[in-house]
Amino acid sequence: MESLIPPILLTSAAFSFFLGALMILRGYRGVFSFSIAGVTFWNISILLFYLDIVKDFNWVVPAHFFAILLAVSFYLFALKFPREIKVKTNAFFVRALPVSLFLVMSGLIVFTHLIVGQVNYDSHSYLIGKYYPLYGLLLGYYLVGGTAILLRQHKDAEAFMEKQQILFVLIGAFISIVVSTITDLIFPYLNIFNYIWVGPFSTVTLVASVSFAILKYHLFNIKLILVEMSLLLLNLFLLVNVFLSQGGSIVILNAVIFVAVLTFSVLLLRGIYKDIRDRERIEGLVRDLAVANDRLRYMEHQKTEFVSIASHQLRTPLTAIKGYASMALEGSFGALSENARKAMDTLYKTSEKIATLVDDLLTVSRLEQGRGALQFRTIDLAKLAREVLDGFKEEVVSSGHRFLFEHEGGRKFLVSVDEQKMKQIVWHILENAIQYSPSLSMVRVSLSRDEEAKMVRLTVSDTGKGMTEEQIASLVNYLDPLQDSHAKADAKKIVLKEVTVKGSEQVEIEQTPGIGLYIANEILHAHRGHIRVTSPGVDKGTTFVVELPRVGEGDKI
Repeated sequence: MESLIPPILLTSAAFSFFLGALMILRGYRGVFSFSIAGVTFWNISILLFYLDIVKDFNWVVPAHFFAILLAVSFYLFALKFPREIKVKTNAFFVRALPVSLFLVMSGLIVFTHLIVGQVNYDSHSYLIGKYYPLYGLLLGYYLVGGTAILLRQHKDAEAFMEKQQILFVLIGAFISIVVSTITDLIFPYLNIFNYIWVGPFSTVTLVASVSFAILKYHLFNIKLILVEMSLLLLNLFLLVNVFLSQGGSIVILNAVIFVAVLTFSVLLLRGIYKDIRDRERIEGLVRDLAVANDRLRYMEHQKTEFVSIASHQLRTPLTAIKGYASMALEGSFGALSENARKAMDTLYKTSEKIATLVDDLLTVSRLEQGRGALQFRTIDLAKLAREVLDGFKEEVVSSGHRFLFEHEGGRKFLVSVDEQKMKQIVWHILENAIQYSPSLSMVRVSLSRDEEAKMVRLTVSDTGKGMTEEQIASLVNYLDPLQDSHAKADAKKIVLKEVTVKGSEQVEIEQTPGIGLYIANEILHAHRGHIRVTSPGVDKGTTFVVELPRVGEGDKI
């Protein structure tokens, strides 16, 4: 059995070194690196102790030093895995004192015989110093304390993955602590030295469990593991080949090959790990983006629901206002003075406009919710435009505007639309033209057909304030349903500006294009149509063009 001890310890040391190198290459620089170093050199020290190499050197001394280095680094690692634990007591007793005791104990091990004494290589035994129990107590303090901290971390962890990672570490730590305490602490105190190789070998379970917990996501990639192991074995083979080479030139050649392959292996693995980290970051960003999109969809749904509910709630008071205003105009509450009649007439007309606006908001809300809010039927757009123009007679007379309606006589401009909603679209566009045109100006309305595109085109042109190219671009952004809310907000601020005189100063007033135009655009998109706006410049008028898919051939009447 004793002949198997050196290869077992060599394998244990190589495996620990491999896991340590793997963790460092993958970016881990934590305190557990000292634990890995402790395990690796503890195995090597006991290996040299059994091989009787350099008998003048006491290999038991570094073995005990690296054993306590493993213990204290395990304790410090537990304080920060998987996240730094919050210490309620004085930090000196939790962190500084354990490190100070380690330094003192290290001095006692290395420079005195108070912990371990002389070695007998013939019987593979050594003398126990009078402070050896103190060494055992300090080891127990580190190992039991680290385990207790990990148990608390496991209890406080909320995420399932964190609990699993801590559980892996606890299992590996428990096995290593129990085995090494019995074989390398209690047995030597009882002068039983046959099993001191078991302790360092058992600590591989601790290194493996912690490495697995830290590198859990990466270790599932079996292809990457094979690449890493292949490169490690290749480099170990080349390194051994250097020491086994005979002749100066052969040694130099093999050394150069080893260095070149080692450099290539490191660069290759670093590139692979970088790609893995980049991919994980991209996947994380994709997940965050998906969550953000879900949140935006939820907020959009909530906004639409709010508009729908608010519009319904507004209908009741509007109906009452409009009803009582109508009754007052009809004399139901007695005769009104001229001024009172004018005020009541204004109230009635305003309530009608608000009621229409509420209906439009409900329509847009239903469209955004995907509910059937439109009733399509084929109509003649020329007839519809004429009916809307007739409805503006009273407003045109009071404002002094003039309408010119042009279309190709004798032809029908057939489109499939919701007639009531299409009237609202034309009404909003005409109202916008009157609002931004001076009195006594001309508003031109024309109908035409694009035979190639199979579209019917309604054009409304005024001779009013006009717009700059910047304002046109902003208005297009405002009306574009694909634009985000920030672009729409920026567009609304600069679409239309009017300079008025207030006292002796000129005041620039920012105006928005109006909710009516926005609603018209939304309803138009539901008709598979679109709207365009052009202007030759400031004070040169504006033209709105509405295009709808044509139905039929539009034969003469």
